[in-house]
Amino acid sequence: MTGSRKIVPLTQNLLMPDAPLLVPVYSVDGTLIAARGIELTANQIEKLNRDNSSLYTLQKYLELHIERRKAAEEAKKPYRYGNPFERMTKIRDQLMEVMNKPPEPASVDQILQLARRIQIICDETPDIAIATIFIDLPEFYTVQHMMHVAVLVELCAKSLEWPESERRSLVAAALTMNVSMGFLPDQLATQSKPLSMEQKELILQHPSKSARLLESIGVTDKLWLDSVCHHHESIDGQGYPDGLQGTNVPEGASIIHVADVYCAKVAGRYYRDPIQTHVAAKQVFLSRDKLFRANAGEVMIKLVGLYPPGLQVRLTNGESGVVIKRGDRVDTPVVRVLANAKGERMNEPPLRNTSHPQYTVKEIIYPNVVKWDSSFSSLWGYTSKD
Repeated sequence: MTGSRKIVPLTQNLLMPDAPLLVPVYSVDGTLIAARGIELTANQIEKLNRDNSSLYTLQKYLELHIERRKAAEEAKKPYRYGNPFERMTKIRDQLMEVMNKPPEPASVDQILQLARRIQIICDETPDIAIATIFIDLPEFYTVQHMMHVAVLVELCAKSLEWPESERRSLVAAALTMNVSMGFLPDQLATQSKPLSMEQKELILQHPSKSARLLESIGVTDKLWLDSVCHHHESIDGQGYPDGLQGTNVPEGASIIHVADVYCAKVAGRYYRDPIQTHVAAKQVFLSRDKLFRANAGEVMIKLVGLYPPGLQVRLTNGESGVVIKRGDRVDTPVVRVLANAKGERMNEPPLRNTSHPQYTVKEIIYPNVVKWDSSFSSLWGYTSKD
C-alpha cells in the first residue's frame, strides 16, 4: 500500500476491550480485519493476536490518533495565564479558526480543549465569564453567542451538580450547536428583512444537521450529540426538529436551550434593541415548564441575576457604573462607579454594594453611555499585561 493507504504496525495499546476502536485493524497483506469504531471483547482481541503474527493499521489513522493524543495531553495542562478577558478572546479566536475551515477529526479535540478552558475561567472568575456576554463586540456574533451560551451552560450544570466530564460534553455541545449553519447567525443578527424560505429551512434543520456533521468527524459522545440535536426542543412539544415533549427532551439539551434563549434576548438585533436583563429574566422564568425544564430556567435566572456582571446601570443616588459582581440577591449586584451624579468621571472608581438603600439600582443604561478610557478588565483589577 502507498500514500494514504500505507499500513504500519499496530501497537497493542490501541486495542482496548469493550471500547470503540480508534483505528482500523489490518492483517499483514492489507486485509481489513476490524473497522474503526467497532467494539471488540477481550476474547476477540486475544483471538486476533493469536491468528495473526502482526497487526497493522493505516498510517494516516495512526498519525491522527497521535495528534489527538497530544492534543488531549495538552488540554490537561493548566491554562491560567493572562487575564480572563484575554483568555476569553483567545478562545474566541481559536473557535473562529475551527468555524472558518471544514470540520475535521482534529476539530473534536480542539473543541474539547476550548470547552475545558471555558470551564476553568468559569471556575476561577465566574462573574467575569458572565460579564463577557455584555461587553463583547457584536461583530463576532456567531462564535461569541456560542461561547456565551457555553458559559451559562457550564455554570448552570455545575449548580445542578453535574460531574465535570459531563459538563465538558455539554459545553462542547454549546460551542458546536450551530456548526452546520456556518456564519449565518452573523447575517441574521444584522438582517432587517423577513427570513427567506431557505433560511427558515436551514434554521429548522440545523440541530439535526449539526449533530450529523459532528458524528461524521468522529464525535461519539452521546450526551454531546443528543444535546446538539435537541437543543431547540421544547417541553410543550412545540420545538424542533422532532417535536419532543416533556421528559423526552434531554436535560442537557434543555439547559442549552434556556441559555440560548437568554443570550439571544439580551444580545439584541439590527432591527431591535437588546431586551433589558430583568425583563429577559422574567420572560425566561415564565417560560419554565413550557420551553425548558423548570429547574434549568430557575437556576439560570438565579445565576445571572436581574443585573448581571458587565451591565451598565444607574443608581438611585445618580451615580453610574458597571456591575462587576453578583450580590447576595438577584437584584443587589456590586457596582464599580465610573461617573458621579453630575456625570463627571471618577478618577478612582469606588465600589457600591447595591443592597444598601442609597445605592440601589434605579435603571439599566445602554453600553457606552458611561465612558471608560482604560480596558474594561481594569475594573476587575486586571491589566492587559497580566
